[in-house]
Amino acid sequence: MGESVAMHVAWTGLRWIGRIGVASVFAGALVIGVSFLHERKATLEAEQIALPEPIPVETADITRADAYHVAERYVGRLETARRVEMAFELAGVVDQVYFDEGDVISAGDLIATIDTARLRAERERLLSDRRRISAALELAELTEERQRTLQTQGHVSSQAYDEARLATTAVRAEIGTVDAAIRRLDVDLEKSNLYAPFGGTVSERSVDSGTVVSPGMAVLNILETGRPQARIGVPADVAASLQVGHAVTLWLDGAERLALVAAIRPDMDVATRTVGILFDVETQPEDRIGEVVSFRVERSVPTQGFWIPTTALSVGERGLWTVLVMQEDDEHSIARRAAVEVVHTSGEHAYVSGPLGLETTIVLGGWNRIVPGQAIVAVDAVDTAQHSAIAAE
Repeated sequence: MGESVAMHVAWTGLRWIGRIGVASVFAGALVIGVSFLHERKATLEAEQIALPEPIPVETADITRADAYHVAERYVGRLETARRVEMAFELAGVVDQVYFDEGDVISAGDLIATIDTARLRAERERLLSDRRRISAALELAELTEERQRTLQTQGHVSSQAYDEARLATTAVRAEIGTVDAAIRRLDVDLEKSNLYAPFGGTVSERSVDSGTVVSPGMAVLNILETGRPQARIGVPADVAASLQVGHAVTLWLDGAERLALVAAIRPDMDVATRTVGILFDVETQPEDRIGEVVSFRVERSVPTQGFWIPTTALSVGERGLWTVLVMQEDDEHSIARRAAVEVVHTSGEHAYVSGPLGLETTIVLGGWNRIVPGQAIVAVDAVDTAQHSAIAAE
């Protein structure tokens, strides 16, 4: 029993010796670590590491606006005020076509003719019939006069006189029929000639001399080039703002052309939901029928925002647009990221809305060199040589 007590005392002593040893090792390591940190701090203070200089950036001052203007463009084509497809009303052989494509004609010019030999021959026959009937009429009138005298003297009956009188009337009617036929032939002879209804330019020639044409077959197409018009479809609200006779500016192949509102259609195109507007255009010799012509309208859209260059925009998280804003700190300016919504774009500028002040300075470029929170300075405040060197890097 005495030996057991002695062994227990011995094991207890050993355990305490082990614990004291581990504590001594830990205390020694802690002392070494603290000493290392103090030495490192002293080393850093000795090296005197300097903070980086502010990065020069191009900036722009922007001011909040209450609305932005949109330039809407509506297109149409330049067309003639009048165009006509010239054709004969009669069938026949084309005798002569006096104009070719591209020729300029005046109102009333003789354009083409068809052969009228058959019509002239028929007219001569009718004239001969008229002369024959005129002779018969003269005889009938003499007979009527004699019968009237004899009937007055009582030598003939009233029946004989009435027959002579009505015979004269019948012959006169025959002359009227022949005269009507001659007038109809004269109309046909006149319609054998085609005359220009207005001045313009021949756009197409369809037949030549010797061609047998039927009624309505096209001979020439004439465009009235002296008074061109533009037909443009616009929304109903834009059409309501226009009035006939108002002067507007149209664009033809990039050049401005003065125009007057000639007509506003009362109906709406069901396919495009636009109202057709006709403009009388003051064209130049180089303008061509069929060219695209545009009408521009500026309208104001009321919404608060800022006009900024598109170079100041960058794609942020989840597809949001962001800008870098210059924010004043205690010692210097820093770059801060702000999310914005692009409302409208126009060329190299965008109209954006977002949590920006009434007047804000934004960074225009240098996104690859700047991170939010980094110190920055406007280019104007940086030495030119220094900025050039940094930009070259």
